[in-house]
Amino acid sequence: MRHTIKRLFALMAALAMCFTIASVSLAAVIIKDSEGNAKGDTTSGYATITDAANAEDNNELIVKDGYTLEVDGTVDWGGGDMPTVDLTITGSETSADTPNIVIDEDVNLNGDTTISNVGLEAGGNVDIFANGNELVIGEGVTTNITPENTDNSFDIYGGSESGGIEGNTDVEINSGTFNTVVGGNVDGDVTGDTSVVVNGGTIDTVI
Repeated sequence: MRHTIKRLFALMAALAMCFTIASVSLAAVIIKDSEGNAKGDTTSGYATITDAANAEDNNELIVKDGYTLEVDGTVDWGGGDMPTVDLTITGSETSADTPNIVIDEDVNLNGDTTISNVGLEAGGNVDIFANGNELVIGEGVTTNITPENTDNSFDIYGGSESGGIEGNTDVEINSGTFNTVVGGNVDGDVTGDTSVVVNGGTIDTVI
């Protein structure tokens, strides 16, 4: 009887360890408030950046200005628009795998955004549009852009894809490799000033 109980406890401990390992290696996006407290789905997180950014609780957007989307493992950016919220997107310091975001379509930002300490992987020719919001590529950002990788590209625009921007644009690059960084739009005018500040990283063309 004693041996049976011991074996039962050993089995339970092994199962608990498996669940722990699974939870640590789970790829997810976690919402954190300005004080670092997890919000929303704190058990399994969210599958994509846009899922987390647009998550609701009682029909109210969970993320607020100053919140952070923390990436654990490799996740997709996802489809759809980003909310009109100022956010930071960063890799988790406790991630079992290198934090990485796969982006396979153009990204439209609708609030001031800082991206830091995470990999950005282009799945094709990807444009990131700040749409007149401040965009900061902070420290610790890596990309899959190399001279040999001609199938993928990253272009950043302080403005939009089409139409005018009323006001200024502001892009700051501190790390990462990008093909082109443009202060303005693909098509259309910016009524204010355009600003591109490069403190680090590698950029083929700055306009």
